Amino acid sequence: MTCPPLSDSYTPHADIDVLNFALTLEYLEATFYHDALEKFSVDDFAAAGYPASVRSRFIEVAAHEKTHVEGIVGVIKGLKGTPTAKCTYNFPYKDPVGFVGLSAALETIGSSGYSGAAQFITDKAYLTVAASILSVESRHSSWVDGSVQGHNPWSGPFEVTLTPNQVFTLANGFIASCPSTNPPLPAKANPTLALSEGACPGAIATLTYDGTSSGVFLVFLTSNGPVSTPIHNDKTAKIPDGLKGTLFAFVSKAKDKADDENVVAGPALIMWPYDSEGNLIAQH
Repeated sequence: MTCPPLSDSYTPHADIDVLNFALTLEYLEATFYHDALEKFSVDDFAAAGYPASVRSRFIEVAAHEKTHVEGIVGVIKGLKGTPTAKCTYNFPYKDPVGFVGLSAALETIGSSGYSGAAQFITDKAYLTVAASILSVESRHSSWVDGSVQGHNPWSGPFEVTLTPNQVFTLANGFIASCPSTNPPLPAKANPTLALSEGACPGAIATLTYDGTSSGVFLVFLTSNGPVSTPIHNDKTAKIPDGLKGTLFAFVSKAKDKADDENVVAGPALIMWPYDSEGNLIAQH
């Protein structure tokens, strides 16, 4: 994608910058739901095995995201700022099942993004607005994961928090291009990370990323804290046993950290769903 460049000293401490960052995520989600619901009918959802109520609820979710966009635009204009404009996007779904899976991913990214960005909002009134949006995003996420997919509706006692750079790294994969007139965002994308298809706890995973394999670690940010394993020279790593739920994987120079200072690549969003007994659910 193309965005206005950031200076090396740019920091996301201005409320307008943070609000525009949130607006970028909300535009992405709002467009995602609008386009998918235009594409897939009730009959399409039924053919994929979903009751009519699922599509109806997604219509509600789409309305929420549209309202979030309108609300944040209004706040930015009220602050005499320039709202960022909508970008163009590429969403890799082909059917309602793919749409539902991508919805789960986007809602998770949104929840972790709001959790991490809240610390940069200085005005308490805007912080309250962000917190209320976060609550709704988390409810969306739990509904999609638990009710629609039959997976775990949460992954532990805490939401994983991501920095703006980390969230933008994930969102950037869906953004084709943005207007050149958009204000600069308080974030930049990290090099991407991918784990080999079918990677799971206890298995050896092949990692795909640009960067060194010397002295770095595969770090998973989980609801219960970071878990790490060394990366071998051939860019493979043994995934620790016991991991499950939704987590984020990084290549990091630090053993137990995945902050912006130490991240070499990532995050990659990982979903290892489990049932109510804590057993991993096989993925197809």
